[in-house]
Amino acid sequence: MKTTAALIAMLAAGTVAAQTETQIVPFDYNPNVDIAFPEFSKFDTMGGTRELTGVTLSYDQSISFTAKLEQNSPVALDAGVFFVDIVYLSLHQLGTVDDNPNPPFLGPGAAGDNYSPALGASDGYNGSGPDTYEALFDSGMFNFTAEYNPTDHQAFLDVFIGQGTLTTVLGGFTELFGGYNSDPGFPDVDPNNPPQGPFTPFEDPYYGVFVDFPEIRHQGTITATFEYQMVPAPASLALIGVGALGATRRRR
Repeated sequence: MKTTAALIAMLAAGTVAAQTETQIVPFDYNPNVDIAFPEFSKFDTMGGTRELTGVTLSYDQSISFTAKLEQNSPVALDAGVFFVDIVYLSLHQLGTVDDNPNPPFLGPGAAGDNYSPALGASDGYNGSGPDTYEALFDSGMFNFTAEYNPTDHQAFLDVFIGQGTLTTVLGGFTELFGGYNSDPGFPDVDPNNPPQGPFTPFEDPYYGVFVDFPEIRHQGTITATFEYQMVPAPASLALIGVGALGATRRRR
């Protein structure tokens, strides 16, 4: 009886014991030029003998950018007169629309800073001069981790199940917020010869600050961990049933 009970316990434990597979996928791209297509090896169920019970995506990453600020008015802007908040937000789409019209996606990270530099009067030349300020930003390494389970996120598990590779899409976008902390003192505008505008996010129809991004870089690695359990073969299930029946008979 002890032997039968031990066998039942061992087989039952084998059906629920969690195991893991891990893979690390690097990425490095400039969203101004292209996007990244990280590829992951899918989780093979081995003919239904394994069941995926969880997926964890861990991003060890850094975001850096060069932001160039340039104003076009004939008056100098002191530091603190205006402000610009710049942030880059990454988006990771788990699959392509060619394979799945509605692939799940997540936002694995965002980073940025705020700026309020002094800018000289416009010199009439784009990209350089006293009316220009270049900001260099580097987030350093930071982590974002997302965990998915069958109860709440089955769609995230489904895209990883199968054979071969899963091609994903990693990109993002920049957001700007800005305005004036005090009156910049812009002169009146000749309506017959107005400057080019408007300037978003600066609420002025003629004068304002251009913000350009000569370079953005998002790089790092994605660690994908699959958690799974073994599915017992039909013969094992039958053996558990026979063992349980035998134990019942002996108790009688």
